[in-house]
Amino acid sequence: MKKISVILLLMSMGFAVFAQENDCDDPNKISCCQAANKAIIAVPPLAELKCKDQKADLYKIFPKIPIYKGFLFNEIRQCSENSKSGAMLEFQYCIAKTRLHMTITICDFNDPFYKTDVGQSQLNLYQTMFLAGVSPILRTYPSKNKVFDKSYIAMPEKGKYVNFEGLYKNRYYVHLVIDGDRFKLATEVDAFLEDYIKAFDF
Repeated sequence: MKKISVILLLMSMGFAVFAQENDCDDPNKISCCQAANKAIIAVPPLAELKCKDQKADLYKIFPKIPIYKGFLFNEIRQCSENSKSGAMLEFQYCIAKTRLHMTITICDFNDPFYKTDVGQSQLNLYQTMFLAGVSPILRTYPSKNKVFDKSYIAMPEKGKYVNFEGLYKNRYYVHLVIDGDRFKLATEVDAFLEDYIKAFDF
């Protein structure tokens, strides 16, 4: 039990995006939803990305949905011109006039990075966290989606966010975080994410 508690702490430190107060009277505050300031909400094409050569395969998988149930596409992260591998890519959405985000991260465990010492350590951590989340003694619930081979929803008791964790063909690990406390049941999270999850292109 102690080991699982430590794992959960690592999960919250490594991934969780905590909601903050919605003091976004000035939309130009960097912590507030910047997408709301854009004239056009759109997911940029691959050709415009600095990491297009290294991460084309991961980009292909992501749903190219500019607005999803109130969340506006905000930015693509983990995509600098110095990216040396295709190990990870991240899409971020946000709600206008708030600091609430929906962040989707995909890791490709077949990438050569995960064969390095550093990458192997990260891979072991991700796999341990995923197995811990499947444990019935934790506050996690199996997702009913049919896209992933294994997936679950985590609803921290005191956290103002929910997580979706999915593993596809033991290769692609998807970690999705939604800020806020709108969801009271895992079934609500499943229903909210259903169309987005169906849009993944593995």
